[in-house]
Amino acid sequence: MKSEIVVLDEREIVLRRVKVGDVKSLQRYINALVDEDALITFNEKVTLKEEKEFVKKLMGRWHVVAEHDGKVVGIVELHPGIGRFSHVFELGVSVDKGFRNIGLGQVLTRKAVEMARENKKVKILFLSVFSVNKNAVHVYEKVGFRKVALLPKRGFYKGGYIDMIVMDYPLNKI
Repeated sequence: MKSEIVVLDEREIVLRRVKVGDVKSLQRYINALVDEDALITFNEKVTLKEEKEFVKKLMGRWHVVAEHDGKVVGIVELHPGIGRFSHVFELGVSVDKGFRNIGLGQVLTRKAVEMARENKKVKILFLSVFSVNKNAVHVYEKVGFRKVALLPKRGFYKGGYIDMIVMDYPLNKI
């Protein structure tokens, strides 16, 4: 993937592959989301060592950062299944607080679909989202994901258990 620029809310945002040099920037990004108590999987800050290990695993995979003025403001990740699930990839998307509700989540989700389509091995994309994250559910539905399951009390957020919604996007005929 070549870098590309999108303009959202009059701000230029660069979409590009993750680089080894992104470690500190990605650590700051994820830790800011944790500080915000955003609706993401992580609820504890990551150390620089943990982030280095994570970025090392990302190399050669399907991960794209959204960057504005040299700062990471969003990320999309595709995680391939293994063995009997190698045709199914899991999608993860997050967006910085200051860049939500301008279409960046939709741009990143569409970028993930585009990357997955390039790999004929991928037949299904899926994701899990907190049921209370109505904005994210709306974004995924706009892109073409459909709800396929509700998993009761799978997440813990703000002192209580909340449901997870599983959504999928069929890419290639099985």
